[in-house]
Amino acid sequence: MNTTTKLVFAENELVVPQLIDDETAEHHTSHIWPASITLSAYLQSVQQFYDQFNVKLGCGTGIPSLVLTKLHPNCHAVVTDRQSDVDVWRERMRSIFIDINKIQESSVTFLPLTWGSFDYELLKWSRENSDLQLDSIIAADIFYDSRDFDSILATVDFLFKRHKCSELLTAYHERDERHNLQQLMNKWSFKGELMDANPYITQQII
Repeated sequence: MNTTTKLVFAENELVVPQLIDDETAEHHTSHIWPASITLSAYLQSVQQFYDQFNVKLGCGTGIPSLVLTKLHPNCHAVVTDRQSDVDVWRERMRSIFIDINKIQESSVTFLPLTWGSFDYELLKWSRENSDLQLDSIIAADIFYDSRDFDSILATVDFLFKRHKCSELLTAYHERDERHNLQQLMNKWSFKGELMDANPYITQQII
């Protein structure tokens, strides 16, 4: 079953198709998570992303990247996710970004990426863009399974070092207070700052 959700950010309407069937109904990429809306509301509120180059880890339905590229046409987003069928995923993302939401093709790159796996696609992209300095990495609700936490931070560390990036912006729902990121952040020599999410918890769905 195909469903469509409409969202509004800064008077810009975004259309987000969701593919839901017996196999994908519980899949994380088919659901619009509250953290994605919260992060998108934050990205809408600040101007620092006007002409930045960003990587989105775990794009899911792609909402934060849609907000960035819709509100800031000079921004470029590298949209990533782990996929078993890369061609189908790229075509779906292209449809959502370019065909439906009219994002400029030059503003977005679709890169399959598995956290903690430095495979051909990632290394090829990194090599071809070796002089690229990333301004920030953004991620919505990727810290849901503690088994993935170290792999996620390993990927962040790779991008930090390869592309001179020093900022990860993430919003996520803490599902288990025992799953604290601080120990792993210490392992990777990361420092973090908690932000008050309340100003950005808004209802954007129409």
